[in-house]
Amino acid sequence: MAGLGISAWFMVDQSRKIDNLELVLTSAVSTIDSLQQRVRATDENISAAGSDVSHALDFWESEVRKLWDISNKRNKNWIEQNQGAVKILRNDVAAVREAIKKETATLEKLIKQVAEHSRLLDDLNGSIDQMIRKQRDMQDQLNTLNRELASFKGSVEDRIGNNEEAIASMDQFRLFVSGRLEDITQKIGAGP
Repeated sequence: MAGLGISAWFMVDQSRKIDNLELVLTSAVSTIDSLQQRVRATDENISAAGSDVSHALDFWESEVRKLWDISNKRNKNWIEQNQGAVKILRNDVAAVREAIKKETATLEKLIKQVAEHSRLLDDLNGSIDQMIRKQRDMQDQLNTLNRELASFKGSVEDRIGNNEEAIASMDQFRLFVSGRLEDITQKIGAGP
């Protein structure tokens, strides 16, 4: 009976753990979805920014050549400023690429965690299935013991009934013998 109670408690505890793991799994899936959306948005921004940067670079290089040809250093400051802007844009692209690498690493880590949680959930389900089988086996054993106990009880009740009848017969015989002894004693005491 105590084993059945422990099994029930263990199943409730395991059920709570499963619920908690499912919440963690749901949260992880939600985080992964969010990260995937962010990675897509970042990728689209990089693609757009990369195309814009490429066009801008082509344009400014063309303009620099024209100006160089026309004034040959007259607009040197302006050219240096544009080169600085190009350098800033290149640094921005590098920073965005680095951010994508970090987001990708985070996403891969979350995917590994989800896989681990899924494995743990499978293990837990296997443990619960095993506990259910053990509980069924214990219930079958308990039912068998109850049937044997009922049979034994019936047998004992029959024996008790037989013993009571035997004792009643012995009491009657004892009374009969006592009565006879008393009659004999009285006859002996009365004399011939």
